[in-house]
Amino acid sequence: MDIVRNNLTGLFDPAEDQVRYIADLIYNGIIDINDDKSLNEGLLAGLAASQRITGLVFTFPDYRVKVADRRTREVYDFVNTDDPITAHSIEEMKSSRVGSWSRLLYAPDAGETVMSFRQPVSKDNVYIGSVIAAIPISAVNKAAKKDGLQTDEGRFILYGKDHVLTQQGFQVDSTSLTYEGVVPKLSEIDDPVLASIWTAPRTPFRIIKSNLGFEGHFTIVNGERYQFFYSNLEGYTDQPLIIGYHLKYDEATKEIRRLGYAAMTGIIILGISILIAFFIGRKISRPIVALSKASQKISSLEFDKVDPLPPSRLKELNEASDGYNTMLRGLSWFENYVPKSLVRKLMESGDAHSETRDVTVMFTDIVAFTPMAENMASEEVADLLNTILNWSQVALKQRAAPLINLLAMLLWLSGVLRTIKRIMRTGLAARQKQLPVQSLTTTRNGNSRTRNQSKCA
Repeated sequence: MDIVRNNLTGLFDPAEDQVRYIADLIYNGIIDINDDKSLNEGLLAGLAASQRITGLVFTFPDYRVKVADRRTREVYDFVNTDDPITAHSIEEMKSSRVGSWSRLLYAPDAGETVMSFRQPVSKDNVYIGSVIAAIPISAVNKAAKKDGLQTDEGRFILYGKDHVLTQQGFQVDSTSLTYEGVVPKLSEIDDPVLASIWTAPRTPFRIIKSNLGFEGHFTIVNGERYQFFYSNLEGYTDQPLIIGYHLKYDEATKEIRRLGYAAMTGIIILGISILIAFFIGRKISRPIVALSKASQKISSLEFDKVDPLPPSRLKELNEASDGYNTMLRGLSWFENYVPKSLVRKLMESGDAHSETRDVTVMFTDIVAFTPMAENMASEEVADLLNTILNWSQVALKQRAAPLINLLAMLLWLSGVLRTIKRIMRTGLAARQKQLPVQSLTTTRNGNSRTRNQSKCA
């Protein structure tokens, strides 16, 4: 609807502006109405404003008329002293100072009905003539059918409520200018649907509000239901123009159903997309959640309760899992040589600087360890040492003894496994576990201070 309205105003407004412009040139003396050449050239040049203007007319107060014809590109002179339409139009414009659109007029020279805009020109309060632009209604119908709908069958322009603005299949029986019978009545057209727009029973649209800019109603013609859409376009003739179109109800609902199906399809696609995104998100989040939980266990130094992370198909997550598993293996080995209490203390303080303290160092050895190790596999020897070290740590913790540093190294050379350890243990704890231990301690003055001082980190 808006497209048709814009097409029509795009036809009428340029013609109106051009007439006002030429009238202004005449008023300012740029176009001299007393000079035929100047006036003729001005009228012919004015036709360039719009291709739909078939002619520009200048009427003199003495009923002389100049007509610039687009088809022939000539200016014709007439004297219509005996024409009542010309006389009536000139008398109307003498008493007016503003331009206006006239009634529909049949022009026999053009062979059809035209719409016209008239602009009177007065100078020093004296009427000197009028400029008129003529637009045939065939051009108006072409503008209405340009764009807007896929088909033009149901489009219409009404002149008031009783006449149709068309000349298709309609002839005006007149050889002179006339206002009468210039367009057919609704009852005279061949379209039974449009002819019954106001006479058939009507049901107004209830869902359409006035602020939408158009109205409509349902009606039944010859057993079929139709819909009408229309709106008024005022200010371009003496009566409002009603522009609109009609179509079968089934065709209208078919389009609505098609829109509904499209909306449902869109909703289904959206739902499927959301589900796919949900499952993909779950797939991606699982290794991330597993990595987070494993990191929490590591922060509590529970390396034995942490399982390696499985590989992932996503490159970044797979690299993170590999890095985590490598770190877990390193921490598991590190756990054998550094007690958890020391690590927690370092984690809580956040300080790992070195300092000098007085400590007691116990050097221990396992009785007959070398012959025993020669007859054991390397894995068995490692398990034995780990067991002894774990017992020692438990014993030290039970008696709140400060464990400063514990270092063990296993070396197999030339078929002989030698183990060098630096460890702090209490003899009492070793005897409770019934381990064969030889102790060598050095004390002085009955206290527990050693001969040597060592740094511990």
